[in-house]
Amino acid sequence: MTGEITDLQIERWRDLKAESSSDSEWVKHNLDRDAKRRIAHEEMIKFLKEYLTGDLSTEEFKIEFDRRTRKEWDLFGLKGMSGEMFLNMLVKYVPDAQILTDQLKLVLQVPQSLEQGHQMMADFINFIDDLIKSGQVTRRQLQPSRAPFFISAWWHLQDLERWPVYYISARNALEKDGLYSPSQDLTDDYFTFRDAFLALASSLDLTSWQLEHLCFWYEAHPLGPKNLPVAQPEAEPEIFNDSAVPTHTQVQWILAKIGRKLGCRIWIAANDQNKEWQGERLGDFSLKDMPHLGMVDPAVQRIIGLIDVLWIKGTNQIAGAFEVEQTTSIYSGLLRMSDLVVLVPILNFPLYIVSPKSRMEQVKRELSRPTFQYLELHKRCRFFASEDLLREAENIMLWASDPSAINRLALTVDDAMDNEN
Repeated sequence: MTGEITDLQIERWRDLKAESSSDSEWVKHNLDRDAKRRIAHEEMIKFLKEYLTGDLSTEEFKIEFDRRTRKEWDLFGLKGMSGEMFLNMLVKYVPDAQILTDQLKLVLQVPQSLEQGHQMMADFINFIDDLIKSGQVTRRQLQPSRAPFFISAWWHLQDLERWPVYYISARNALEKDGLYSPSQDLTDDYFTFRDAFLALASSLDLTSWQLEHLCFWYEAHPLGPKNLPVAQPEAEPEIFNDSAVPTHTQVQWILAKIGRKLGCRIWIAANDQNKEWQGERLGDFSLKDMPHLGMVDPAVQRIIGLIDVLWIKGTNQIAGAFEVEQTTSIYSGLLRMSDLVVLVPILNFPLYIVSPKSRMEQVKRELSRPTFQYLELHKRCRFFASEDLLREAENIMLWASDPSAINRLALTVDDAMDNEN
């Protein structure tokens, strides 16, 4: 944690709890899902015990786990890259099957103490790291960053209230409120998250599952229950073909992927570089230091450095500046862009706002404000829906050869008005 939970933070989370509880559809969705979870929980505990006692081989464990997480066990986020796919990759690429079995049986047992748990997780991650360093496997084949989620999910099943699952939505929600700050150590990060999660659950008098739901609610829609997407709060979406509204981090990750494919260097806002999507840290896509972009005024350089994603061509030419406004105030992102326009009237690089479809009208309204129209920001700044980006990402990466290809998705206010007429 970044410190003790303050009274103000607790009060804010109590308000969120009350607000989410007022959404009857959301409450019913979670109650129905938790009822199914309790049934799956009992089955999965029995299944794990059969493996740990030797009644199932690792190959049998993998096959049955893969089959059942696709259907009746798809309730704990284990149908995804950090769940069944992670286990599949372990079985496929670890060269010694017996050593893998020994390692899995050690790490999947629920720890009896914090110290033991920390050592167990660290040892398993070191086991994978050693295989990578020795050249027996590649980091692409076995991604150590997926291990904390996989391990914590099995610990959670054996002790629901002591070992929370390392869900992306919970991490992002706690980090957003300053309750959790990741470092570069995978094991330390899980245990820091665990401390923050359990402290908040205790302060709010919530069970682990109830706080999971609240974190997802906060991450998905902190502005209130209206238009809340009814989705599986624990599932980790597929890379480019998920139908749900993507998160802020997912959009940054997709933009970084596309930008690289189009020959750009990438800058990710410094405060987002430790965030992860699909087991990949955003900072690993980003330049380590913000390049000097030829701006005389240091304030301009600083403002540009706060933009969520930059595509940079050549030495210092910005090919695209993207503000991602999935849940936060659209107005704040536009203010940052308007500051740039005021400070650099001859500014000529493309500006984009990325938001969910449900917020497109709000983007249009904000860009139509007299202040922004006076600066002609409504002509300079384009916008597009994050769902469209998610749907078209693979196509853009396949056929596009220039950063301007993103304009296939983008509209200006005038374009949007024309489309309505």
